[in-house]
Amino acid sequence: MKNRGIRLREIGQDAIDWYIRTGKKDLRTFSQRMTAVMTSPLGTKAANDITHEDIDRWINGHDSWSPATRNRYKTTISRAYSLAMKSHKVRTNPARLVDHQDENNERVRWLTPAEEKRLKAAVARRCMDQLPALVTALHTGMRKSEQFRLTWDMVDLPRRTITLVNTKARSRTRHIRINQTALAALKSIERAESNPFVFQATRYDARLKDPKKWFESCVKEAKITDFHWHDLRHTFISRLVMAGVSLPIVQKLAGHSDPKMTSRYAHLAPKTAQDAVDILDTPEHDPEAEAAIESISL
Repeated sequence: MKNRGIRLREIGQDAIDWYIRTGKKDLRTFSQRMTAVMTSPLGTKAANDITHEDIDRWINGHDSWSPATRNRYKTTISRAYSLAMKSHKVRTNPARLVDHQDENNERVRWLTPAEEKRLKAAVARRCMDQLPALVTALHTGMRKSEQFRLTWDMVDLPRRTITLVNTKARSRTRHIRINQTALAALKSIERAESNPFVFQATRYDARLKDPKKWFESCVKEAKITDFHWHDLRHTFISRLVMAGVSLPIVQKLAGHSDPKMTSRYAHLAPKTAQDAVDILDTPEHDPEAEAAIESISL
């Protein structure tokens, strides 16, 4: 094979270039992960000489990574190899032999009212101009990728709706209702003529791509543990269910294509099982039935 000596970093760069040419939506995420692989010891090795044990060892060498993160890196490396196989630069895809790790997708973490109060106070102190982003996340339940790609032409304030296109869900278009709290947050944002994005970076005339830096600092200052940006979406959904909103409506509001995703929150519904059997209780009693029950007990 002509490309026997090609390095992993080279097929990684080829993969990034392919993502750029084809306009893939996940270019940024793929590029970040692929760059991390390319700049690691794996990157300097001949791609055809790397085994699945090498990849598994590198992935599992990151103790701080969750099973989900390890699976994403496995997928990234596998994608680079698949593209390289199509162009006949490598013989096989060793990443496909790396074991997929079990992920805990049942985790549901939401803010308590006290935690929300502390978090908002921390954001107000550290980066007041980002408070609308936090409030919007809590009151619309948008995914992070949806929220930070949002442009003003998708927002209809008079009609209190947000229209999302090319969403993660199967439906390519999703309409989000804006409540009064989210409406006030959106109205408080100062629009930049040169920037069509709703949520902007603090120091630059550009869209806010990832709130991780300021958000994690505020979470730490608020003394909140085990809480990430995606948990704001968990909070939105959990609060709807706990308020008694039916699961089909919650599914629609959350943009879940699969009702199983929404059913993860079913246990939060207030007294759902008890209310179901209590429907059979009536103020009127059947004397004959009561007498029959008493005779059995005797």
